[in-house]
Amino acid sequence: MKYFIVVLFLLLNKTAFSQVFNMEKDTIQMEEVFLKKELTKYRLKTIKLKGQCYYAEDMWDTYEIVTLLEDLPEGYFESISFTFNGLYTSYKEQLEKFKATELELVVYEVNDNNTAGDRIVHETKLIHIGKEYIGKVDVDVSGLNIRTQNRLFVGVRRVSGNGVKNEFSISCLCNGQDKYITLTRINETSAWKRRWECAALQVAVSIQVAH
Repeated sequence: MKYFIVVLFLLLNKTAFSQVFNMEKDTIQMEEVFLKKELTKYRLKTIKLKGQCYYAEDMWDTYEIVTLLEDLPEGYFESISFTFNGLYTSYKEQLEKFKATELELVVYEVNDNNTAGDRIVHETKLIHIGKEYIGKVDVDVSGLNIRTQNRLFVGVRRVSGNGVKNEFSISCLCNGQDKYITLTRINETSAWKRRWECAALQVAVSIQVAH
């Protein structure tokens, strides 16, 4: 009888050990993995459109004006600047007529025929121009995550629609029509037209470019 109990005890323990062994065999082993985040360094590249002479574009009959930028590096826009109310010879006497103006930044893709295509969707960015303000305005767009393309149209639209003459002006290059393209339209649904008087907006863009 004692012998039988001992044998039974050994058989039961063997079965238990076998079960433990099988559980370990079937258990999924979890390993702790550490992911190292790669830090990308950026540098700013600035592109400016400059010319030999400048022209004060009076947008009284224009809802929107854009200039084609080409050969843009891959990255994200950091800032876009325009120059307003430049007192060129023909505008000095108009200073007292200037009014505070509100504009909206616009960025468009480029169609195959060099017209403005789909608008790049981003948060609305307004530009406030005071009555007596003269000079460059830097528009900070770093938080909008606007990714560049090789070619884009960049410009402004009037928030309040068309106005009257000499309320304000935006600076343009008066030469370079052979290499620049500037388009305007009178409302949001009208066709774009070439603005020959304004070869290009006096615009500068800063772009975050990866090293």
